Amino acid sequence: MSDRILYIVALTALLVPMTNTVYNPNIPLIQKDLNTTTQLVALTISAFTAMMALAQLIYGPLSDRHGRRGLLVFGLLVYVISNIAIFFSADVYQLIILRAVQALGVSTGLVVGAAVLADIYKKNLGNVMGTYQFVILIGPVLGPVIGGLIASLFGWRSIFLFLTLLGIAAFTLVYFFLKETLEKSHKTHMLTPLKLLKDGPLFFVSLLGFASLGTIYIFITFLPIMLNSYGIGVAMIGFAFLPNGIALLIGSKMGGRMIEKRGAKSLIVMGTAITILTTIAFAMFVHLNSWGLYYALAAFTLSGLGSGMFWTASRVYVVNRSHLKASANGVFNFMTFLGATIAPFVGSMLLGFGYLLLFASFAFLMLLCLLPVIAKG
Repeated sequence: MSDRILYIVALTALLVPMTNTVYNPNIPLIQKDLNTTTQLVALTISAFTAMMALAQLIYGPLSDRHGRRGLLVFGLLVYVISNIAIFFSADVYQLIILRAVQALGVSTGLVVGAAVLADIYKKNLGNVMGTYQFVILIGPVLGPVIGGLIASLFGWRSIFLFLTLLGIAAFTLVYFFLKETLEKSHKTHMLTPLKLLKDGPLFFVSLLGFASLGTIYIFITFLPIMLNSYGIGVAMIGFAFLPNGIALLIGSKMGGRMIEKRGAKSLIVMGTAITILTTIAFAMFVHLNSWGLYYALAAFTLSGLGSGMFWTASRVYVVNRSHLKASANGVFNFMTFLGATIAPFVGSMLLGFGYLLLFASFAFLMLLCLLPVIAKG
């Protein structure tokens, strides 16, 4: 029973990265088809992540007070409807609004999933969370490839029919097979997340999540544009993300096993250090001639190893910081998606100075956020 619940909640959380990564390799295609600007297309990503961030602060306290299952059912229903609506969107402005609605629905899986696991797995949570993150990270592995292939064959709108089918599958599993796991209702309110931020270690790890996901979204947003400038097509852009995704999977599984021996904090530091070094290497290699692109993509691949370790370790660390597990997870998710929301805007301003400064700046930001985690986390 427990293993079935693990994979059901992992599937609902998987929808978040899958929804983004099937979409993002098609940014140049969408921009051309809708006859719009890079800034407005970037806003379709920021609208999604901004709503994801805000929803975490709402759904976390609601889940700790009213339970897990009902929120998942509601969110998946909204998600399915929004995907169908996006398929028929007429312009970039409708796309921006509907992407926000899409995020409102799919975000329930991410905030509730880790809390469900913390409810039922009192021991061995590190290994369980490693498996949970492994399933979630199938999204970044397969999403760009699937998105690129579907769009190249049937057009970019068809990816939302694919997401509709995934949403229906997840809704069916949750509705018929997931029972409520919250044993005791907690008194929470809309200010609960702000109170949790007073916990210094939770705040600093969440701040590091802000920088880490912000850096990932710099890659997600601007790597397709950079590769397109080299004349690389949509389908091949999707495949360029595949090695990084495989490294993410390996890192998440390694992190889950190592947590039991080394502790969550040490894995957070180790994973972030790897990500910082490989991001700097990417920035330096991309500044070279065209051959530097191959070395840069190799560094991008290795960054996935560090990211996988970080995300597994940080999930375990966060849900163990408070008895309000969904609210604590919501605070962490809010900070991370806030970083993902801001990063494309900041990146679009830094892009004019070149890719070296763009990627090196976010590596430096991660370093600044890592220091207080080492000191006080």
